[in-house]
Amino acid sequence: MRIGLDDSDALPAKNIIYLNDQLIRFQFKQARQPSPYQEFFTGIYSSPSQVLPKAPNREAIESNLNSLAHMLEVHCRICEEPFGERGVIESRLDLLLLQIDHFCRTDYLYTNGQAIVSGLPKAI
Repeated sequence: MRIGLDDSDALPAKNIIYLNDQLIRFQFKQARQPSPYQEFFTGIYSSPSQVLPKAPNREAIESNLNSLAHMLEVHCRICEEPFGERGVIESRLDLLLLQIDHFCRTDYLYTNGQAIVSGLPKAI
């Protein structure tokens, strides 16, 4: 049985290539934007109140920021080794920028119909 990938508003795809009946390679039509939470940690916002300012549940915003900060801190501790062409991940910002490249500016995505895996851009 061959899986399919439909171009939709939720997943606007281009260059769809069926590698076999169970694996598809594709690209996003446009690069994705980093989340407001990721943008906060890149320094775009100067305070948490600027992240999704119209969202009524500020505790949820703070919780999401704290979760991302914790994830970056934990993963940064284990990433102090050379990491491909990007070099050594020495800070939370290094790790965050790698994450943004991986999820927002990837060259190709691969799916088996259940999960999606991305490949890092060649130009990092």
